[in-house]
Amino acid sequence: MAIDRNNEQLPAISVIVPSHNSGDALARCLSAINSQTGLAEGALAVVLVDDGSTDASLASARGLYDRLVVHERNRGAAIARNSGAREASAGLLVFVDADVLLEPGAVAAIHGEFERDPELGAAVGRYTERPAVDGVINVYHNAFTRYHHDLSPREIDWFWGALGAVRREAFSAVGGFDERYQGASAEDMALGLALASAGFRLVYCPEAEGAHAHDFTLLSMLENDYKKAVLGTKLRIKGRLPRRAPGFANLGNVMTAPILVATALSFLASFWSFFYLLLGCLLITMLLVGNERYYKFISSRLPGMVDYAIMLHWLQMFAIMAGAVGGVVGWLLRRPPYGRPGWI
Repeated sequence: MAIDRNNEQLPAISVIVPSHNSGDALARCLSAINSQTGLAEGALAVVLVDDGSTDASLASARGLYDRLVVHERNRGAAIARNSGAREASAGLLVFVDADVLLEPGAVAAIHGEFERDPELGAAVGRYTERPAVDGVINVYHNAFTRYHHDLSPREIDWFWGALGAVRREAFSAVGGFDERYQGASAEDMALGLALASAGFRLVYCPEAEGAHAHDFTLLSMLENDYKKAVLGTKLRIKGRLPRRAPGFANLGNVMTAPILVATALSFLASFWSFFYLLLGCLLITMLLVGNERYYKFISSRLPGMVDYAIMLHWLQMFAIMAGAVGGVVGWLLRRPPYGRPGWI
């Protein structure tokens, strides 16, 4: 079902927001989109896709969208985004997650990339320096995502559904989002790889920012990262992970959990030989030096809590290492990388 608020003129930009039980974040997200600056009047229209919500989020969003698409049941992010794209009328499609609150000039910044380069196929933004929800876990995970996105080169081969834009003709040429992916999955990475493989240029645009309004607990953060590692491992094995994906799999991260295990074993063995105590100290020093740049970054976001932030990183790397093992197990069991992310 689709509903028009008005259809007086065709906008240059359609902002598509998929939502499933987004709570009060949805109204804040839409309000931020409607408050964008640096654009001509009437240049932007909002397409909201309610993907089978059972909470009051849709009612709270009344009057904040130009077009509404309602799914009677939850069908997943890829299908929801494709539904929104079909109902959009603009030549530039901007996808924004319902828990992302755009900075006032975010759409203008990403639109400017396409204005300056008529050959550009897609562009993605990033999270703001601080999330929209306070709390140590939220601040830490926001910093983790932003830091590793910023390791990306200017030219990329991945897309980011939380805040990304694509020309309609490029989007149509690759068939939109792969609807085999569901939930918080890899449909956006797959779109980026498909666009790059088809010859379209994609760029990272850090000037386009949005504040993340998701409220993590320690357990939900670790579960999220574990399942992403499962999925990412299966995609990498099958050769379907973009080569220039955000730098989460850098050497410092990859080696953190194995070094911690080796350090613990060395300290245990030090009861029998002083050599192992020295080895353990050397290993922990290597770990701190190898991640020095990242630890300085997160300490600037969590001043006075650097020890706690480092411990969060270590826990996170154990979850990701476990997810990588789960991904290998899933691949051996021939579990497909599609559907909703799972434990293997």
